Amino acid sequence: MFLGMKKEAAAELWSLLELMPGRSGAVLGLSKAFFELEDYHSSIIVVLRNFERLLERPSERMPDDLWLLAYPQGFWPSITASAKKYGMDPYFVAAIIREESQFRPEALSPAGARGVMQVMPSTSEWIARNAGMAAFERAKLFEADTNIAIGTWYLSHLMKKFNGNLTLVSAAYNAGPEPVLAWAAKTDVKADPAVFVESIPFAETRGYVKKVMRNYAEYRRIY
Repeated sequence: MFLGMKKEAAAELWSLLELMPGRSGAVLGLSKAFFELEDYHSSIIVVLRNFERLLERPSERMPDDLWLLAYPQGFWPSITASAKKYGMDPYFVAAIIREESQFRPEALSPAGARGVMQVMPSTSEWIARNAGMAAFERAKLFEADTNIAIGTWYLSHLMKKFNGNLTLVSAAYNAGPEPVLAWAAKTDVKADPAVFVESIPFAETRGYVKKVMRNYAEYRRIY
């Protein structure tokens, strides 16, 4: 870590996990070390693999560190800069990133979505043109800073389209705006967001919205 060999240090940390006794303090220490390396993905994965049940059924005795690592402020300078530029709540951006990639810059979905906010290459080029991002290249989607700027601009675009309704924005980020407009026309989202979410016909989107909104609530509570 001191030499700046982050990938090599991360590999050593993973090997330590196999030798480490299953004590919660040791596991949390390992997650913190990944966080210091700015390997936020490995940091959160270690926590979720070892404490997922505890996070689902929290108690007052849970250490604050566990919450901070489970809902990390990864890439925070980039998130806050883009959120301020495009008028977004940084904790909502973080909630999207946590669900989309768990803070993994090199994430690549089977459909071809890339980076921490899982942006499709074709969509990213449209966003770059509309946002005035000069010299944009698809390869830059694997750079966290660029991906967050692209994804946050798109969230702000959806916010305008759906009048700031975060439930609809979450659904649209996953399923696209057109299906969400059709669903919203059948259910009064403002009257009862929970009823709308349960009425979403796509199981993937239904689960996605619940997770993003829970992430957002936890981010707001913790920070």
